[in-house]
Amino acid sequence: MEVINETMAEIYGTVMFIALIFLGFGIFSYKKRKKILDWPETEGKVVEDLGSYIKEIYDSDTKHTEKRPIYECKVSYTANGEVIEYVKEMDYRRYYNVGDSIPIKYDPENPGTRHESYNSQSPWSKGIPQFIIAAVLVVCGIVFFCLAYTEL
Repeated sequence: MEVINETMAEIYGTVMFIALIFLGFGIFSYKKRKKILDWPETEGKVVEDLGSYIKEIYDSDTKHTEKRPIYECKVSYTANGEVIEYVKEMDYRRYYNVGDSIPIKYDPENPGTRHESYNSQSPWSKGIPQFIIAAVLVVCGIVFFCLAYTEL
């Protein structure tokens, strides 16, 4: 086969490369979520209120920096017979009180690696948008492939 339109052939290669990148991210997201969902779950308890402080946070929606309160608390959970404590930071939208329970999924091989209540219904965590974008790009790539090897 002889390339008739060099520009379309280059676009085809670029589009297919980008499709592979999205496909890779989709597979990575799907496998990561599946692995975390298979981890054992335990109950963490907020054991201490560590207070709050003000932090400057850039808001990408408004394109401004805002000062927001950040709350900290100490959370304790038991995994594989080991008591693990960590400091949880929460912005103004989520605040736990001492004694509150937090569901925690933890890596049985490394109990310090955790995800709190990881039951994300976000399509991004499932890899769905990445797969859809990759499929659309593959279709576009096929169009550019056809345009590269056919005479108009």
